[in-house]
Amino acid sequence: MSVQVGTESNGCLKFKLVLLGDIGVGKTSIFMRVKDDVYHGDTASSIGIDTCSRQLTIDNKDIMISLWDTAGVERFRTLTRNFFRNTSAVLLVFSVDEPSTLSYLSKWEENVKEYAPTAQRFLIGNKVDKDQLVSQEAAQHFAAFHNCEFVFMTSAKTGQGISEVLSTVGQHLLSRHKKASYEKDNSWLEHSIYVNSGQHSQNGSTSCC
Repeated sequence: MSVQVGTESNGCLKFKLVLLGDIGVGKTSIFMRVKDDVYHGDTASSIGIDTCSRQLTIDNKDIMISLWDTAGVERFRTLTRNFFRNTSAVLLVFSVDEPSTLSYLSKWEENVKEYAPTAQRFLIGNKVDKDQLVSQEAAQHFAAFHNCEFVFMTSAKTGQGISEVLSTVGQHLLSRHKKASYEKDNSWLEHSIYVNSGQHSQNGSTSCC
């Protein structure tokens, strides 16, 4: 199974990130914070797929984050393999003032397993500007059970934590890309060691009196 680590164009690595979660958790608000650094309040979800891109510089390397918002499609459960294609990371979003939205993420995680099994997973607790009814322990337990790389606490309303999401996710994806590239470039070395080791075993037998 190949790992989806990103594509490179004009010297800039591009990674696809997908926002997933229940209706009303603030996915579109997070999307608008990333896209235009604005907050429009709890507006009704539109129907469709929306995308935006942000360029970041991490470890002196330019990367492009392409963020995809489901924009209300989740109510119809119509996301397919084509939607998840080339996804590098999934941002699983719940609302800290509504515990059921954390439990509901398990259903979306099933889609991730089926359609984007190699994508990295990150958990986002949104709306920290409201009463927090989901404990840190509950969030960490979900993250550990579903192999999430990191847990973020954000507020799309105030902008709290949004920049940290981008920079931390970007750092994880870049590190993964470097590791995958190194392993690909040096796969011949591992093969050479294996072959030489086999020859040594065959030629290294000795007889004793």
